[in-house]
Amino acid sequence: MAPRTVVFACETGDKLTVTFTEGAATVADAKGRTFHLAQQETGSGIDYQGGGRELRGKGEEATWTGPDGAPVMCSAAHSPLVGTRWELVELQSSDKNVGTVRPADPSKFTMDLMAGGRLAMQLDCNRAAGAWEAHPTSDTAGALSLGEPAMTRAMCLTGNMDSQVASQLGRVRTYQLQGDRLILGLEANAGAFTWRRAAP
Repeated sequence: MAPRTVVFACETGDKLTVTFTEGAATVADAKGRTFHLAQQETGSGIDYQGGGRELRGKGEEATWTGPDGAPVMCSAAHSPLVGTRWELVELQSSDKNVGTVRPADPSKFTMDLMAGGRLAMQLDCNRAAGAWEAHPTSDTAGALSLGEPAMTRAMCLTGNMDSQVASQLGRVRTYQLQGDRLILGLEANAGAFTWRRAAP
């Protein structure tokens, strides 16, 4: 199981950053404390315990029992990316065959991150659709997966940038918001997409 990090917003106003691994969970609270919990058998949902602390829940809801022993209700923090649209500024790739490419008209390269994990893209004269999933680790950054969207195969008159972009989407692993810019990092530091916010 690959590590997965989820940020929970709790009713106290605090946040918990939980990293799930095989058979365990590491919980970091708002005071900088870290707790290591072991997975417990459960009929459904999650249950992690250790040292008198417990994280249990189902779906996006969880109850955290911390050092003070009082159960607190928490919910998975929703990604700030939901419902946003972006225009491509550039793609930087460590692949010498790609290098750094920029669209002549960014409005022809758009990405819509819709609710429910639905992804829609305009790639020059082609369209692509698929799924996306984000796991925030802070208010402005986290893990991101775009999968491998299905794309139409029209031959665009302005070159092959559509296929260059499409070939890199499945390698996206992280995101970072910097003002009106969205930086998508590729696996193994292989490069990055830079997008700018556009009107939905």
